[in-house]
Amino acid sequence: ESNFLEGKVTAVNGREVTVGIAGMRLIAISGRAATLGASVALSIAGVVIVARRHRSDAFWRFALVALAVSPIPAALTIDRFHAVRLAPFAVMLAVFAIPAIAELRDAAVRSRRARILAGAVVVGAAAQFGLFVYDYSQDGPLRTGRFEAEIPSLLDQGWADGGTVYVDYDDHEPLTLARWYALTRGISQARVVRLPDGGVPPNGTIAFGRTQACDYVCTRIAQSGDYWIARVKGPRS
Repeated sequence: ESNFLEGKVTAVNGREVTVGIAGMRLIAISGRAATLGASVALSIAGVVIVARRHRSDAFWRFALVALAVSPIPAALTIDRFHAVRLAPFAVMLAVFAIPAIAELRDAAVRSRRARILAGAVVVGAAAQFGLFVYDYSQDGPLRTGRFEAEIPSLLDQGWADGGTVYVDYDDHEPLTLARWYALTRGISQARVVRLPDGGVPPNGTIAFGRTQACDYVCTRIAQSGDYWIARVKGPRS
């Protein structure tokens, strides 16, 4: 339970997000939060407004339940994941910002303080978004392992000089990536070979994998995140 709550809270505001019962981690861009602080503040205010004024409304009762369960896909995973599994949580936060925005809009018509507050919210959100854009431009391209940005360069080594890339029968993600990048580069799908179960590529060729170790003798020559390429040496004696 403690890990679940930790994942739920720090996924929104944390520098390094720790989620799930296995303590898996998701690194934000340059340690920045995954959502705007202004959005979170409005969402919290919206939850308070709904709890005080709309408890009898079936839609808002449903929305409260949806908000409560939305972090579960990310908090209970035991695999590496990206922020997309927290997307339902972000959507529900946006839904609960609506009553707060409506309240702030109505108050701004009557009160100078409310107009100042609304302006501060807009300026704060714009400033944080600008910081995010800057950090992404500087640090985003460096997240090669998590976002598979170096996979094409690995595969290019296998396809060099007309070569063929071999993938283990049970290693589905590398096979999908190899076929995709072959398609986008105009490379024949015949140069991406899914080995039969227990199969051995020809000596000297390139194997591409992630979760499955070589069923034969091979030497890894490059790696990015979990993905690797290896030079095939031959069958095991």
